[in-house]
Formats: sequence, C-alpha cells, structure tokens
Amino acid sequence: MPEGPAEAAPALVSGRSSRLSALAPGIMAVLAVLYAGLCKALLFHNLEYVGSDLFSFLEMTRSWYYDGRLLHDNVYGDHNAIHNFYLLPAFSPLTIPFGAYGLILGLAFLELIAVLRVVSSGALDLCGRLATLAGFLSPIAYFAFDHPRWGFHPELCYPPLALLLALDLVDGRPKRAGLVGLLVVLVKEDGAVLCASVLLAYFTWRLWVLRNGSRQERRRVATAAVASLLAMTLVFALGMAALVARAPSSGSTQITAAPRVLDSLRILGQTVGGKATPTRACGCRGA
Repeated sequence: MPEGPAEAAPALVSGRSSRLSALAPGIMAVLAVLYAGLCKALLFHNLEYVGSDLFSFLEMTRSWYYDGRLLHDNVYGDHNAIHNFYLLPAFSPLTIPFGAYGLILGLAFLELIAVLRVVSSGALDLCGRLATLAGFLSPIAYFAFDHPRWGFHPELCYPPLALLLALDLVDGRPKRAGLVGLLVVLVKEDGAVLCASVLLAYFTWRLWVLRNGSRQERRRVATAAVASLLAMTLVFALGMAALVARAPSSGSTQITAAPRVLDSLRILGQTVGGKATPTRACGCRGA
C-alpha cells in the first residue's frame, strides 16, 4: 500500500537532515578558510608583515615575467642557487595582477582544495573527516598560516599539499598522488623529505592492514615502499647537487651558498649517525 503524505513527510525531513549533516563540515571548513584568508589580507593591509621574506618571495614569483630571470630578488639575487623554490612561479598569475595579495590568494586556494578533498574522501568516515578538519583548521594551524611578521614562505604550501598527498594515497589514486608529490618536491629542496615521510607513514599503515594477508601482497607493498623511498632519496640528492653546482656561477651575492649546502648535508649526516646536538651556532645566514 503506497505511503500517504503523512508517512512520507518524516522520511523526507530525515533525508534532508542527513544531507545537511554531510554538507555541514564542508561548509564550515570552507567558511573557516575564507575567514582566515580575509584576516591575513587585512593583516597585510595594516602593515603587520614587516619582514623581508614576503617581498622577496613576491619578486621571485614574477621575476621571470618582469626581468626574464628565474627566482630573482633584490635581496639575495639569484635565489635558485640557495633554495629550489620552483613552485613560486605558479603564483605569478595571481601576483602579477594583485601583487602580494596574490600570495595570500594562492595559499587560501590550496587550503580550500585541501578541506574540500577531506570532506569528499572515500577513505574517511564522518568522524575521520571531522578529526582531520579539526587538526587542519586548529589555532596552531592558523598561526602557521599567518606566519607572523614575515607573512609568507613557500613552506606554507606544505600542510595542504601533504594532506592532499596522504588522501590521494589512502583513496588509491596513485596518479593524482604522484602529481601532488611533484608539487611538494617543487616547493623546496626538502620537499622530498616530506614526501618520504608521508610515504613511509602510508606504507607502514598498508603493511599493518595486510599483516594477516597473503605474503605475496605484503611483499608487493614492501617493494613499492622501498622503491618510493629510494626515489625520494634520489630526488633530494639531485636537488642538493643542483644547488652546489649553481652556486659558483651565481655571482658574488651567492658566495656562501655552496658552503651552506655542504654544511646542511654534514648536519644531516650527523643527525642520521646520532652525533648531532640539539642546538648549534651557524655562521652562515640566509633566507
């Protein structure tokens, strides 16, 4: 016997309530990101960011357009002899017309993509989505997004990109994960270390899930893990080698670049070997 209007009404209300419950986290997350971006723009407008980083990075995003030189600024000269900030030119469609506000728009855009990806992830249930959003939009996350006094650094792209990489991995989307991993590597030379960390966490989780599975499947995952981590090690080594190679031809402003890169590698070796100290004084200064 077909349901009458009285019986169908509760089901309709229940369906709408369920859809609203599913959409609410995404709506609140988007509003939170937009509010954070607006606050950051107002802070810049009110001259709260007085460090040189924001203005140096602004020049680096569009130096290819105005000067025909990649990653050039008036403080450090050819910055590609100091750091591999090759994601910066991707901000140029925003920084050429909008100036420093384009950097804020770019960061907010990445954050929006990340939160929308969280609420659409098939690997997360409602509790998982809420927990992820709570961490990603927490007060300490906003403190990092704000980057007081300095205002901007390419490393601020790491949190949303790392989240996107992790979600694509757990959702079983290797091609998209590879694309996001490439973006992470282009942020800075240590992006390969972040990629390796996310990959290590992912493959550890996969092996734990498959602990009672077939030996062949576990071996396949372990092989993929080793290959991925070796690839990230190679990418990191090539990036550092490129910095060392570029330094001698970059002019007098870069005379400390090669020593600082070699010093960083020495510190890394000491850390791996367990000989590093918690704090140290470094005579080389830079961005």
